[in-house]
Amino acid sequence: MCRSALIIGSGNSTELLLNYGFDKIPDDVDAYCCSLAFRYCEELNWWPEYYVSLDPKTNYDQRDNFNRLISDPDNPVLKWYMFTHNDWFVEFDDPHGNIIAARWEKTGAGAFYYALKSGKYSKIMMIGLDNNSWWDSSLLEKVNDGKKSNNRFRYIKDVDKHPMYFWPGYIKKGDIVTWNYRSRKQKTYHDNVPKRIDEYILEAENAGIEVVDFSDNKLNTNKTKDIGFHLGRKLEE
Repeated sequence: MCRSALIIGSGNSTELLLNYGFDKIPDDVDAYCCSLAFRYCEELNWWPEYYVSLDPKTNYDQRDNFNRLISDPDNPVLKWYMFTHNDWFVEFDDPHGNIIAARWEKTGAGAFYYALKSGKYSKIMMIGLDNNSWWDSSLLEKVNDGKKSNNRFRYIKDVDKHPMYFWPGYIKKGDIVTWNYRSRKQKTYHDNVPKRIDEYILEAENAGIEVVDFSDNKLNTNKTKDIGFHLGRKLEE
């Protein structure tokens, strides 16, 4: 194994990669993008090797966009790891056989899992898997459309500078999100360490896979901000 994987989340730490240049990711590093990443991928005219979207509500809400991208013969993504379930079932178009049915979990953790289980990598890097969650109730309205969920909310306006995301246009008016609204406060903050990813990290390290974390989180990982050191050189054969 001489290849690396780079799991790209949407958190603010991904600004390191934006400043470095997505297009400067070397050929021996496979990128895994998550959730609504297509919004910045299209604007940057850059695409990862693998795309992971495991929230069934997001997939249902964005089904037209995902079908458009997955069906596009010129889209260079090799595989799309997609999950759908119950009321949010979506039968995605898959004319090129690029969809892999994936299980539900936090998307960043799932991307790490699928990179780990591929058996292809001697190093797995993470960026944008940050701690902080932020909600502003004035930007959201509760969705009541008969679905079996009481924690679905819709953004009533575009959010150009959302504190949770590195990309200014990541959240758009009409986006559906899951939010357990237990507070009357306008803004809430809490740590958001993806479930099970700590187990995957330990499994990777026990298998001799180097784990490097550029994110701002509380995971027990080898943390660094020196993205140039890890992406600016070819891995030794």
